[in-house]
Amino acid sequence: MNWLKSGNTAIVTGAAGGIGLETAKRFASAGMNVGLVDMKADALKEAETALSGGAGKIASYVCDVSNADAVNALRDQVEADFGKVHC
Repeated sequence: MNWLKSGNTAIVTGAAGGIGLETAKRFASAGMNVGLVDMKADALKEAETALSGGAGKIASYVCDVSNADAVNALRDQVEADFGKVHC
């Protein structure tokens, strides 16, 4: 996985818990910038706080990924915040 490196950017859906949160932790531990996405705003903010402080930047975004327009807007926002999305 040559994209799994410090400074790259990932968007993780379902990041407020479970597999999504564990995936986000892996990316953050590699020093990646991580856009955390979920519909549970409170839990998402807790995840952002827990993952912050490492080498990469962490930001949370509330988004309903069943809405294509919302997903496109999310991608645009993450790219504005971090630059190119790698995964």
